[in-house]
Amino acid sequence: MVVSQIFPMFKVNSMFPFFLAGWCLSFNIDWLKTHIKAVFWVSLPVFAVFLYFLDAGIFSIMPEIKTRLLQGDFMAFKDLCYVNFYRFFLGLAGSLLVVSLVFMLLRHWHSRRMLSAMSRGGRQTLGIYIIQSFILETLMAQTMDFTCMDVYAFTYLLSPVLSLVLLFVCMYISERIRRWPHIGKLLFGQG
Repeated sequence: MVVSQIFPMFKVNSMFPFFLAGWCLSFNIDWLKTHIKAVFWVSLPVFAVFLYFLDAGIFSIMPEIKTRLLQGDFMAFKDLCYVNFYRFFLGLAGSLLVVSLVFMLLRHWHSRRMLSAMSRGGRQTLGIYIIQSFILETLMAQTMDFTCMDVYAFTYLLSPVLSLVLLFVCMYISERIRRWPHIGKLLFGQG
C-alpha cells in the first residue's frame, strides 16, 4: 500500500484505501445501522468543511511531489501523505454521508423498485467508473470550462447535479454496452 502511494498504477493509490474502508465497514454494518443518525450528522459537517477547503492546487502539485520523491527528496513524502489523506478523508466522509442518507431514506421509504434500481446500479460500478473516466477526463475536460463560475455555486449546486446526471448517463451507457457480450467482456470482463 505504501508503494502504491508513490507509484500509482491503475489508480490503486486512491482506490485501495477505499476498498479497505468498505471491507471494514462490511464487518460493522450492524453498528452502522444502529448509529445511522449519528454517522449522518457527523459526516455531513466533516464533508462540508473538507469540501469547502478543497483547492484545485492540491491536485496540481502531485506531479511535482512525485518528481521530488524520485529525486530522493523524502520530505516530499510528507506532502504526498497530506494530499492523499485529505483526499481519503474527504471521500470517506462523503461516502459515509451518502451511505447513511440512503439507509435513513430506506427506513422511511422502503420501495422494491428503488432497491432493485440501486442493486442494478451497484452491479455496474466497473462500467460506471470506466465510462465516467472517459467522459470526465476526455470529453468534459476538453469541452467545458467552469473556472469562471462562482466556486460555491459550482461546489454545492452544479457539481452534485452534474454528478447525478453523469451517473445516470453512465448507467444507461453501461447497460447498453452489456447487451453486446463481446464488447462487455472486453471492457468490463463480463459477457
